[in-house]
Amino acid sequence: MGTFLTALASTVEMSGTAFVALIVVISILRGSRNKYVGSSSYVLDSFSLNPAATGEDPFIQISGRHQGLISWLMTLLGMETRIDLTVGAREWVLRSGSFAGMLTTSVPLGHVEETVCGYQRSLMALFFTVFFSLNCLWTGLVSLVPLVQILSADSESAREHFSAMLSTNLEMLLVWLALAFIAGAVYYFSKRIAFAVSHQHVSGFVFKRSFIGGHVVDLAQMEEAAFLLNRLVRAAYYEEPGVNIPQFTPKDPTERSPLLRWWMLLGGYAVLGLFAFLLGDYGSGVSLAIHTVPPNTTVWFDNGYAGQTDSSGSLLVQHITREHHALRYQAAGYQQLDQAFTGGTFESEHRVDAHLSLMRYPVKLYTTPGGVSVSLDGQQVGTSNSTGFLLMPSVERGRHQLSASLNGYTTVDSNIDVVYPRSWQVVLVSNAEAARQQEAARQAEAANGLNQVRALFRAGKYQDAVNQCDAVLKADPANQAALALKKQIEQTRRILGQ
Repeated sequence: MGTFLTALASTVEMSGTAFVALIVVISILRGSRNKYVGSSSYVLDSFSLNPAATGEDPFIQISGRHQGLISWLMTLLGMETRIDLTVGAREWVLRSGSFAGMLTTSVPLGHVEETVCGYQRSLMALFFTVFFSLNCLWTGLVSLVPLVQILSADSESAREHFSAMLSTNLEMLLVWLALAFIAGAVYYFSKRIAFAVSHQHVSGFVFKRSFIGGHVVDLAQMEEAAFLLNRLVRAAYYEEPGVNIPQFTPKDPTERSPLLRWWMLLGGYAVLGLFAFLLGDYGSGVSLAIHTVPPNTTVWFDNGYAGQTDSSGSLLVQHITREHHALRYQAAGYQQLDQAFTGGTFESEHRVDAHLSLMRYPVKLYTTPGGVSVSLDGQQVGTSNSTGFLLMPSVERGRHQLSASLNGYTTVDSNIDVVYPRSWQVVLVSNAEAARQQEAARQAEAANGLNQVRALFRAGKYQDAVNQCDAVLKADPANQAALALKKQIEQTRRILGQ
């Protein structure tokens, strides 16, 4: 639609074409002095010639109707919208009917002054046919410029630019060709044939082919009718018998084949349209479909900002040239990635995938004692030296599970967050010391429990105190202090009758 509007808009710029077309049409029509019947055009329904007619039989019979679909429907209903011509041995009878009425004109053949036979076509359609054809020629000449530039371009971007320009010109050329074809078809099918006689006034009609009924009469058949009419007029004027009228002989009966068949025109039009489409597709460049992991990655295209991938990691860059290009990806917490690619010659979309790696930082680990075996995320990474130092030079950004172990010592498991270079201190405890600390912790916990029992006992909460004693004894059944305190609480409850 945009190309069609562009073609119409260019008409204003091609006003000179309209002037040239007008001159061409005037030159074609120069000297033409055809005489036609001044009446409305009718549509042919039937046409018959009978040169050997005898008696009252007609030599010529022609019938038609007013043009238009409504008139055709009215004719089917039997309403008077017809015109009928009958030419006998002595008389020309023309009967015409319409919604307004009916008229019959009879002219004796002996009083006919002249006969009229000819055809005419739409001058307006001829003008537009010439006008659109000249625009086709002009657009074709203009298209040679980008074609030469495509052949001489030294870069892919220049070739794509001129290919798009040539595609636009060819699309305009296709529009002009279509319009020229339509105008030419209108000019061809606008042919109207006149047939009349003159006696003080002209009596006859003009008719054209019927697209609904399919009735067609060419000029050769009408010339045969005119030849027969002239012989009948001569016979009536000189009172000669009509049966002596000779047969009509065409001047040039040889049928000439057109230089271009219709399928050649359609085939050429289709090839031109395909060529314009391919050039337009080539000139529009390549669409670059980018997919990144992780999403929300910033993308730079040939050192220019291209955009950021969406939540699914996708980004579409339109209209890139089929050359070598460079991409750069940047995302927080990930290493920068540089990527190069080349757009394919015959592809309209190119896909690239980019998987960015997490940033890596050095992590320094200090263990007490030395010689500790260290694992990261279940993978052995090394053993600290005698001073307890271990360097992990490249650890991915994020949370990791660190495990440190040494024979005779308890294993230490912990989570570390690596978001920058950092140091980490790990202290391992011997098994004996761990047991001592565990026992000390147990005793401290039991002492704390007994203090709670005593506080509940003093507060008179004997049942709660008994429950707390049971908890201490469960952890340390041999705790004598807990046993004695529980016995004391039970005796007090018995004295109080609880």
